[in-house]
Amino acid sequence: NWAPVEENCLPADSLTVTLSSSAVLAKTGAPVTFSVSTGVGARCAEGETYDWYQATGANAYGAVGSTAYPASNKAIAFSPANTYKVKVEASNIYSASAKATSNEVTVYVTNGGGVPSSLYGINYDVLGAPCYDVKRSSTEPESGYTARADSFASGYAKTYIFDYKVVYSDLQVSCEDPHGLVDRIVQPVNKSSSTAPGKEPFTVVFKSGVKSSVPVSGRDTVKLLISYNVGSDTKFAIRYIRVQDAACHCPARIDRLSDRWLTFACHNLGGEDITFATPQPLTRAHHGDWYRFGAAVASLTNVAANDGFSNVSEWENKPIFNTRDYDWPNTSIDANGVGNPCPAGWRLPTEPELIAAISKNPYNISITPENNSLTRYGTWSDSDSDKTNYSAYLKVGDYLYLPAAGQRQSGIGTLNSRGRNGDYWSSSHSNTAGYLFIFDGVSTHEVRNVVRGAGCSVRCVAAE
Repeated sequence: NWAPVEENCLPADSLTVTLSSSAVLAKTGAPVTFSVSTGVGARCAEGETYDWYQATGANAYGAVGSTAYPASNKAIAFSPANTYKVKVEASNIYSASAKATSNEVTVYVTNGGGVPSSLYGINYDVLGAPCYDVKRSSTEPESGYTARADSFASGYAKTYIFDYKVVYSDLQVSCEDPHGLVDRIVQPVNKSSSTAPGKEPFTVVFKSGVKSSVPVSGRDTVKLLISYNVGSDTKFAIRYIRVQDAACHCPARIDRLSDRWLTFACHNLGGEDITFATPQPLTRAHHGDWYRFGAAVASLTNVAANDGFSNVSEWENKPIFNTRDYDWPNTSIDANGVGNPCPAGWRLPTEPELIAAISKNPYNISITPENNSLTRYGTWSDSDSDKTNYSAYLKVGDYLYLPAAGQRQSGIGTLNSRGRNGDYWSSSHSNTAGYLFIFDGVSTHEVRNVVRGAGCSVRCVAAE
């Protein structure tokens, strides 16, 4: 009956006890796991015990349980929505009886999964890929998500950037990883503070077995939570990372607070993919075909013989619900209903989704918050009658490219504005008109009511 003596263990009042983060954003009822470190060697750590405490709002701390080495982590669920504080006291049987207290962690608990507007720093953002492809099997995944790439072929370390316009302090990146895909996060070098606008990179290192962890024809999600202080206020930014056994295609963010993305196809319907790897300038093959609102098949294909098409009687008989503009049913296009030209697993974007894709994407924070990053490439035409300018296109965010393929005129089918305008159908309508997203070579981009008999481009989105 004797106790081992550790000659090199620090007294408890000399320990540095730290929790894994300084601030946490959580959803009501969802357990938050806190990890603790005392900075001592493994042999000394065998004698450690931890007493955990929680406070709600301005109330005093109350005990919420104890843990002991090696099970030093503590999972705590918070309810109702409120602001909480968590701390831990560590003691060691090999050292003095005094206890060492950790840093205090603030836990902001909400009823939703996004960032409350009051906690979102408008001059800050997180840049980096929202999706990685893996390929698990030789069989085809579910319709619309054909696996075609291995995003981890070049390594498991992925770089992200904390993009900031004004000063910050106490920068910390944490991770919600329910399926164990991430090995570690390499924190930003400049964590403590910054006094000028800039970009602070950090690295997410995925486990080497991440490809076999993702379900066949399925997907898993990791949530990066970036906390930082602006003056005395704690703020957050988030980035969801999807890892899936399917192609990520060309996503565009449609909600910054919840970091929600919409998966766009990388090509206009009837055309070829447009990605960073696409040789520039674009060619006719990238423009795709023209569709009338509600037509399940192309009204005119994009071939040279159709460039000069202008035939009233023939155009009126092109695929359409009925035969003339005013005969169209007063309905929107359902994802699975009549008039959806997209293949199985895909649909047209709605009007609100198109607007959001333009206004909520990764943005140029040196201009104004909520401003989109729209970049125009190629040579843009001045004339509506140009039929051969294929080079002009709009880049939306980091991944979505929309060529200015022009429009077929309602009534006669004449091709107008190729290389001058991009005209893309949504699934939404207003009376006898459909909602069309239109952009030009200067600065205009808007959603406009256009008669349903016009022939326009279609860019499908995944029906998730």
